[in-house]
Amino acid sequence: MKRRPSRLLPAVAALLLSAALAPLPADAQTATDPNEGLRLTADSTTPGAYEVSWWGRSGRTYFLQRSEDLTGLWGYFPIIEPGHDAIIRYGFSNPADRVFARLRFIEGTLADPFGADNDGDGLTNQQEFDAKTDPFNRDTDGDGLPDNWELAHGLDPRDAADALADPNGNGVSNLDEYLNGNDPRLLAYGGVKPTLQIVSGDGQIPRSGQFLPLPMRARIRHPDGTPWAGVPVHFKAGPDEGLLAATPENQAPLRAVLTVLSDQNGYAQAWLKTP
Repeated sequence: MKRRPSRLLPAVAALLLSAALAPLPADAQTATDPNEGLRLTADSTTPGAYEVSWWGRSGRTYFLQRSEDLTGLWGYFPIIEPGHDAIIRYGFSNPADRVFARLRFIEGTLADPFGADNDGDGLTNQQEFDAKTDPFNRDTDGDGLPDNWELAHGLDPRDAADALADPNGNGVSNLDEYLNGNDPRLLAYGGVKPTLQIVSGDGQIPRSGQFLPLPMRARIRHPDGTPWAGVPVHFKAGPDEGLLAATPENQAPLRAVLTVLSDQNGYAQAWLKTP
């Protein structure tokens, strides 16, 4: 999909709570108003209730941004509005004592506004809203890692510091893992990734307060299919699933997350004890 350039209206409409009760202008926005007549008003009868309004020009598609302190990244309201040469209104509540709003728009309309991918990062506009990332910037935090890659690998696309982190402890930063085409959560020596196969443990019938009959077992191999020994495998139990142990013995330590090194045949296993 061809990306459409966006424009940010140069004026920011802002309303501080101290000005919330100021009388509203009697005239409504028109097509001749600068910056689409963007206006932010407060409801004098409902604390924390606000309305943003502007003149929506036909042939433009609008995105609405917000900030509470004009520092850091601007967020987006979850709306995408096409213009029809009429006033567009959007009401919202805000618990903070101040809020700022501004418009961003593209020329043209979108057949599927929330399903479109404006910045070409592999995330739809709806996914960008959900992740609180910028649908017009494929790298919201500017750390060199695309937003979709960060989300797919458990990183924070709004935190630039995680580009230098090393979650798998192999001495390679997340940024270098990305540049080398590696998964930063997996061990990867010299760019070689292990392959993991679930051998057993699925589909068992649990009994309350007991270990499952069979362990959860995985096998780790080199790309050529030979067993890979000494690879740390992380097993994790969900909050309602129980706890993990290295052996099915009652005195074995129980943990929500258990790390086991693969043996000489590439196997690693953990036992689940149900609540």
